[in-house]
Amino acid sequence: MRCWRIAGRRPREGGFTLAEVMVALAIVALTTVMLLSQRVDLIREARHTRDVRTAWVLAAQKTADLELDPRLWRGDGTSGGGDFGEMNPEFRDFNWEYAIVREEVPTNDPNEPSEKPKEIFRLVLVVGGPELEEPIRLEALFPIEQGMQPQDEAGGGGKPAEGEGKPGGGEEAPGEKPP
Repeated sequence: MRCWRIAGRRPREGGFTLAEVMVALAIVALTTVMLLSQRVDLIREARHTRDVRTAWVLAAQKTADLELDPRLWRGDGTSGGGDFGEMNPEFRDFNWEYAIVREEVPTNDPNEPSEKPKEIFRLVLVVGGPELEEPIRLEALFPIEQGMQPQDEAGGGGKPAEGEGKPGGGEEAPGEKPP
């Protein structure tokens, strides 16, 4: 069969016009940009979540370290700070500060006027990290064992009696030497 031309038009030989190719490329480019920006947001969010989880684990570990150090639980309290780089160089960007304060707790029974107020040690630990908008703040209360006196009141410089003065019952941790 013979193909007839209509008014100077050539028969179509397949393929796309330049305009069609340009529209397709624009669609592919916009889709790629949107997917890449979502990927960057997901990576940033994963990094933030990792740092929050790491900060909580480091805070728990530091709380346990502070709780087991008998020197900190004497007198009216103490404070300090540093970074976790001494534990592992990977954590050098995470820092910590703590304060241990001796406080009186009003637990008096109104019907028992002779009862003295109780005392506790309040531990406040703050851990900061590179991807944290706000640092993690951890507070813990520890009872003061009987026989502990503040440094200025005790005759022995605030040193607790043997086996006393530490939170959690005053027992030595494995491998810990008595003061």
